[in-house]
Amino acid sequence: MVPGIRSAYNQQFSEEKYRRFLEDINRTYDHVPPFRIAETPLFVDKAFKERIFEACNQIGEVIMRPDFKEITQGALSEEFTVPGEDDHTLFLQMDFGVCAEPDGTLIPKLIEVQGFPSLYFYQDLCARMYRKHFSIPENYNHLFGGLDSEGYLEILKTAILKGEKPENVILLEIEPQFQTTEIDFRAASAMTGMKTLCLSDLKVDGKDVYYSENGRKIPVHRIYNRVIFDELVGRKDLYREFQFVEDYNIEWAGHPNWFFRISKYTLPFIDSPYVPKTWFLDQVDELPE
Repeated sequence: MVPGIRSAYNQQFSEEKYRRFLEDINRTYDHVPPFRIAETPLFVDKAFKERIFEACNQIGEVIMRPDFKEITQGALSEEFTVPGEDDHTLFLQMDFGVCAEPDGTLIPKLIEVQGFPSLYFYQDLCARMYRKHFSIPENYNHLFGGLDSEGYLEILKTAILKGEKPENVILLEIEPQFQTTEIDFRAASAMTGMKTLCLSDLKVDGKDVYYSENGRKIPVHRIYNRVIFDELVGRKDLYREFQFVEDYNIEWAGHPNWFFRISKYTLPFIDSPYVPKTWFLDQVDELPE
Protein backbone atom coordinates (compact mmCIF):
# COMPACT_ATOMS: atom_id res chain seq x y z
CA MET A 1 0.00 0.00 0.00
CA VAL A 2 3.06 2.28 0.24
CA PRO A 3 4.84 1.71 -3.09
CA GLY A 4 8.33 2.84 -2.09
CA ILE A 5 8.43 0.75 1.08
CA ARG A 6 6.82 -2.20 -0.69
CA SER A 7 9.41 -2.12 -3.44
CA ALA A 8 12.32 -1.88 -0.98
CA TYR A 9 10.94 -4.75 1.11
CA ASN A 10 10.45 -6.98 -1.94
CA GLN A 11 13.98 -6.32 -3.14
CA GLN A 12 15.54 -7.45 0.15
CA PHE A 13 13.21 -10.44 0.58
CA SER A 14 14.51 -13.98 0.14
CA GLU A 15 13.12 -17.43 0.85
CA GLU A 16 16.07 -18.01 3.19
CA LYS A 17 15.23 -14.92 5.26
CA TYR A 18 11.60 -16.01 5.38
CA ARG A 19 12.62 -19.49 6.52
CA ARG A 20 14.73 -18.06 9.36
CA PHE A 21 11.87 -15.74 10.29
CA LEU A 22 9.47 -18.71 10.63
CA GLU A 23 12.01 -20.80 12.53
CA ASP A 24 12.54 -17.99 15.01
CA ILE A 25 8.79 -17.74 15.67
CA ASN A 26 8.53 -21.52 16.04
CA ARG A 27 11.50 -21.68 18.38
CA THR A 28 10.34 -18.88 20.69
CA TYR A 29 7.60 -20.99 22.32
CA ASP A 30 8.59 -24.42 20.94
CA HIS A 31 5.50 -24.49 18.76
CA VAL A 32 4.80 -24.50 15.02
CA PRO A 33 1.61 -22.55 14.26
CA PRO A 34 -0.66 -24.52 11.91
CA PHE A 35 -1.67 -21.38 9.99
CA ARG A 36 0.24 -19.68 7.23
CA ILE A 37 2.25 -16.64 8.29
CA ALA A 38 2.52 -13.89 5.68
CA GLU A 39 5.83 -13.27 3.99
CA THR A 40 5.39 -9.57 4.64
CA PRO A 41 3.67 -7.10 6.93
CA LEU A 42 1.14 -4.65 5.51
CA PHE A 43 2.50 -1.12 5.17
CA VAL A 44 -0.28 1.42 5.80
CA ASP A 45 0.15 5.05 4.83
CA LYS A 46 -0.93 7.99 7.01
CA ALA A 47 -4.12 8.74 5.06
CA PHE A 48 -5.39 5.18 5.32
CA LYS A 49 -4.44 5.00 8.99
CA GLU A 50 -6.48 8.11 9.65
CA ARG A 51 -9.48 6.55 7.90
CA ILE A 52 -9.14 3.43 10.04
CA PHE A 53 -9.01 5.58 13.20
CA GLU A 54 -12.06 7.52 12.02
CA ALA A 55 -13.90 4.23 11.46
CA CYS A 56 -12.92 2.96 14.92
CA ASN A 57 -14.12 6.17 16.54
CA GLN A 58 -17.49 6.01 14.78
CA ILE A 59 -17.98 2.39 15.82
CA GLY A 60 -16.77 3.18 19.34
CA GLU A 61 -19.37 5.92 19.69
CA VAL A 62 -22.10 3.29 19.34
CA ILE A 63 -20.50 0.92 21.85
CA MET A 64 -20.08 3.77 24.34
CA ARG A 65 -23.72 4.89 24.12
CA PRO A 66 -25.20 5.24 27.63
CA ASP A 67 -28.06 2.94 26.58
CA PHE A 68 -25.83 0.35 24.89
CA LYS A 69 -26.70 -2.40 27.35
CA GLU A 70 -30.38 -1.65 26.92
CA ILE A 71 -30.33 -1.81 23.12
CA THR A 72 -28.22 -5.01 23.09
CA GLN A 73 -30.18 -6.89 25.73
CA GLY A 74 -31.67 -9.01 22.98
CA ALA A 75 -28.21 -10.49 22.39
CA LEU A 76 -28.36 -12.44 25.65
CA SER A 77 -30.34 -15.65 25.97
CA GLU A 78 -30.98 -17.37 29.28
CA GLU A 79 -28.81 -20.26 28.11
CA PHE A 80 -25.72 -18.07 27.70
CA THR A 81 -26.09 -15.17 30.15
CA VAL A 82 -23.14 -15.20 32.54
CA PRO A 83 -23.44 -13.57 36.02
CA GLY A 84 -21.18 -10.74 37.14
CA GLU A 85 -21.19 -8.63 34.00
CA ASP A 86 -19.10 -5.46 34.29
CA ASP A 87 -19.87 -1.95 33.06
CA HIS A 88 -17.94 -2.16 29.81
CA THR A 89 -15.93 -4.62 27.79
CA LEU A 90 -12.29 -5.08 28.77
CA PHE A 91 -11.23 -6.08 25.26
CA LEU A 92 -12.24 -4.60 21.94
CA GLN A 93 -10.85 -4.92 18.45
CA MET A 94 -12.08 -4.28 14.95
CA ASP A 95 -11.14 -6.23 11.83
CA PHE A 96 -11.17 -4.38 8.51
CA GLY A 97 -10.90 -5.39 4.90
CA VAL A 98 -9.16 -3.10 2.42
CA CYS A 99 -11.63 -2.15 -0.30
CA ALA A 100 -11.51 0.15 -3.34
CA GLU A 101 -14.02 2.90 -4.01
CA PRO A 102 -15.15 3.52 -7.62
CA ASP A 103 -12.37 6.08 -8.11
CA GLY A 104 -9.77 3.61 -6.84
CA THR A 105 -9.33 5.21 -3.43
CA LEU A 106 -8.69 2.60 -0.74
CA ILE A 107 -11.14 2.48 2.15
CA PRO A 108 -11.34 0.26 5.24
CA LYS A 109 -14.57 -1.75 5.54
CA LEU A 110 -15.49 -3.45 8.79
CA ILE A 111 -15.46 -7.25 8.80
CA GLU A 112 -16.36 -7.60 12.47
CA VAL A 113 -16.11 -5.80 15.79
CA GLN A 114 -15.22 -8.07 18.69
CA GLY A 115 -15.83 -7.68 22.41
CA PHE A 116 -13.45 -10.57 22.96
CA PRO A 117 -9.68 -11.09 23.21
CA SER A 118 -7.71 -11.68 20.03
CA LEU A 119 -4.14 -12.81 19.31
CA TYR A 120 -2.66 -9.96 21.33
CA PHE A 121 0.54 -11.72 22.34
CA TYR A 122 1.26 -13.49 19.06
CA GLN A 123 0.71 -10.32 17.01
CA ASP A 124 3.38 -8.48 18.95
CA LEU A 125 5.76 -11.43 18.61
CA CYS A 126 5.20 -11.61 14.86
CA ALA A 127 5.75 -7.87 14.40
CA ARG A 128 9.01 -8.02 16.36
CA MET A 129 10.18 -10.93 14.21
CA TYR A 130 9.50 -9.02 10.99
CA ARG A 131 11.67 -6.22 12.27
CA LYS A 132 14.38 -8.64 13.39
CA HIS A 133 14.66 -10.52 10.09
CA PHE A 134 13.72 -7.87 7.52
CA SER A 135 14.44 -4.20 7.02
CA ILE A 136 11.45 -2.23 8.36
CA PRO A 137 11.57 1.61 8.28
CA GLU A 138 12.23 3.08 11.72
CA ASN A 139 9.27 5.44 11.45
CA TYR A 140 6.82 2.54 10.96
CA ASN A 141 5.50 0.68 13.98
CA HIS A 142 2.84 -1.91 14.80
CA LEU A 143 1.83 0.00 17.95
CA PHE A 144 0.29 3.41 18.53
CA GLY A 145 0.35 6.13 21.17
CA GLY A 146 4.11 5.98 21.59
CA LEU A 147 4.03 2.41 22.95
CA ASP A 148 6.87 -0.05 22.51
CA SER A 149 6.49 -3.81 22.96
CA GLU A 150 7.52 -3.67 26.61
CA GLY A 151 4.89 -1.06 27.43
CA TYR A 152 2.23 -2.81 25.37
CA LEU A 153 2.80 -6.17 27.08
CA GLU A 154 2.79 -4.50 30.50
CA ILE A 155 -0.66 -3.03 29.76
CA LEU A 156 -1.92 -6.47 28.75
CA LYS A 157 -0.46 -8.10 31.84
CA THR A 158 -2.00 -5.47 34.13
CA ALA A 159 -5.42 -5.78 32.49
CA ILE A 160 -5.47 -9.56 32.67
CA LEU A 161 -3.99 -10.13 36.14
CA LYS A 162 -5.46 -7.03 37.82
CA GLY A 163 -3.12 -7.40 40.81
CA GLU A 164 -3.77 -11.11 41.34
CA LYS A 165 -0.98 -13.66 41.67
CA PRO A 166 -0.42 -15.35 38.28
CA GLU A 167 -1.27 -18.79 39.69
CA ASN A 168 -4.73 -17.52 40.63
CA VAL A 169 -5.45 -16.31 37.09
CA ILE A 170 -6.02 -18.71 34.22
CA LEU A 171 -6.41 -18.57 30.47
CA LEU A 172 -9.47 -20.72 29.75
CA GLU A 173 -10.10 -22.56 26.48
CA ILE A 174 -11.54 -25.80 25.13
CA GLU A 175 -8.63 -28.23 24.64
CA PRO A 176 -6.13 -25.41 24.05
CA GLN A 177 -3.48 -27.83 22.77
CA PHE A 178 -5.67 -28.48 19.72
CA GLN A 179 -6.58 -24.87 18.96
CA THR A 180 -5.14 -23.13 15.91
CA THR A 181 -4.31 -20.18 18.17
CA GLU A 182 -2.20 -22.19 20.65
CA ILE A 183 0.90 -20.08 20.01
CA ASP A 184 -0.93 -17.06 21.44
CA PHE A 185 -1.85 -19.05 24.57
CA ARG A 186 1.79 -20.08 25.03
CA ALA A 187 2.94 -16.50 24.62
CA ALA A 188 0.27 -15.25 27.05
CA SER A 189 1.34 -17.77 29.69
CA ALA A 190 5.00 -16.91 29.23
CA MET A 191 4.40 -13.18 29.47
CA THR A 192 2.00 -13.19 32.44
CA GLY A 193 2.80 -16.39 34.35
CA MET A 194 -0.81 -17.59 34.28
CA LYS A 195 -1.75 -21.17 33.42
CA THR A 196 -3.55 -22.15 30.24
CA LEU A 197 -6.27 -24.65 31.15
CA CYS A 198 -8.98 -26.60 29.42
CA LEU A 199 -12.52 -26.06 30.62
CA SER A 200 -12.51 -29.67 31.85
CA ASP A 201 -9.58 -28.88 34.20
CA LEU A 202 -11.65 -26.54 36.38
CA LYS A 203 -13.15 -27.91 39.61
CA VAL A 204 -15.95 -26.42 41.67
CA ASP A 205 -16.48 -26.44 45.44
CA GLY A 206 -19.67 -24.55 46.20
CA LYS A 207 -19.05 -21.11 44.71
CA ASP A 208 -15.26 -21.52 44.68
CA VAL A 209 -13.36 -22.52 41.56
CA TYR A 210 -9.95 -24.19 41.56
CA TYR A 211 -7.56 -26.43 39.62
CA SER A 212 -5.13 -29.06 40.83
CA GLU A 213 -1.37 -28.97 40.38
CA ASN A 214 1.09 -31.37 42.01
CA GLY A 215 -1.50 -32.35 44.61
CA ARG A 216 -2.38 -28.71 45.44
CA LYS A 217 -5.80 -27.13 45.08
CA ILE A 218 -5.10 -23.72 43.58
CA PRO A 219 -7.95 -21.19 43.76
CA VAL A 220 -9.01 -19.40 40.60
CA HIS A 221 -9.80 -15.73 41.22
CA ARG A 222 -9.79 -14.42 37.67
CA ILE A 223 -10.40 -15.98 34.24
CA TYR A 224 -8.98 -14.71 30.95
CA ASN A 225 -11.69 -16.24 28.81
CA ARG A 226 -10.89 -17.54 25.33
CA VAL A 227 -13.81 -19.98 25.10
CA ILE A 228 -16.04 -19.26 22.11
CA PHE A 229 -19.58 -20.31 22.97
CA ASP A 230 -20.26 -21.37 19.36
CA GLU A 231 -17.67 -24.12 19.82
CA LEU A 232 -18.84 -24.97 23.33
CA VAL A 233 -22.37 -25.68 22.09
CA GLY A 234 -21.02 -28.43 19.87
CA ARG A 235 -18.93 -30.07 22.59
CA LYS A 236 -21.53 -32.09 24.47
CA ASP A 237 -18.79 -34.71 24.96
CA LEU A 238 -16.65 -32.41 27.10
CA TYR A 239 -16.85 -33.26 30.82
CA ARG A 240 -16.98 -30.16 33.00
CA GLU A 241 -17.93 -29.13 36.49
CA PHE A 242 -17.64 -25.42 35.72
CA GLN A 243 -20.80 -23.92 34.19
CA PHE A 244 -20.66 -20.41 32.75
CA VAL A 245 -24.20 -19.54 33.88
CA GLU A 246 -23.51 -20.28 37.56
CA ASP A 247 -22.49 -17.55 40.01
CA TYR A 248 -18.95 -18.23 41.31
CA ASN A 249 -16.41 -16.32 43.38
CA ILE A 250 -14.47 -15.24 40.30
CA GLU A 251 -13.82 -12.19 38.15
CA TRP A 252 -13.65 -12.22 34.37
CA ALA A 253 -10.80 -10.77 32.34
CA GLY A 254 -13.13 -10.22 29.44
CA HIS A 255 -16.69 -10.96 30.55
CA PRO A 256 -18.36 -13.45 28.18
CA ASN A 257 -21.55 -11.41 27.82
CA TRP A 258 -19.69 -8.77 25.80
CA PHE A 259 -18.98 -11.36 23.13
CA PHE A 260 -22.72 -11.57 22.46
CA ARG A 261 -23.50 -7.88 22.93
CA ILE A 262 -20.71 -6.61 20.68
CA SER A 263 -19.51 -9.42 18.43
CA LYS A 264 -22.97 -10.81 17.64
CA TYR A 265 -25.39 -7.91 17.85
CA THR A 266 -23.91 -4.47 17.22
CA LEU A 267 -23.65 -4.05 13.44
CA PRO A 268 -27.25 -2.94 12.75
CA PHE A 269 -26.82 -0.01 15.16
CA ILE A 270 -23.78 1.39 13.31
CA ASP A 271 -24.33 3.99 10.60
CA SER A 272 -20.96 4.60 8.99
CA PRO A 273 -19.47 4.60 5.49
CA TYR A 274 -16.91 2.14 6.86
CA VAL A 275 -19.52 -0.44 7.93
CA PRO A 276 -21.70 -2.43 5.49
CA LYS A 277 -25.36 -1.59 6.04
CA THR A 278 -26.87 -4.30 8.24
CA TRP A 279 -30.41 -5.09 9.40
CA PHE A 280 -32.05 -7.34 11.96
CA LEU A 281 -33.95 -9.70 9.69
CA ASP A 282 -37.13 -9.60 11.78
CA GLN A 283 -37.28 -5.84 11.21
CA VAL A 284 -37.07 -6.06 7.40
CA ASP A 285 -40.41 -5.68 5.61
CA GLU A 286 -38.92 -6.08 2.17
CA LEU A 287 -35.56 -7.59 1.28
CA PRO A 288 -33.10 -5.13 -0.31
CA GLU A 289 -32.47 -5.67 -3.99
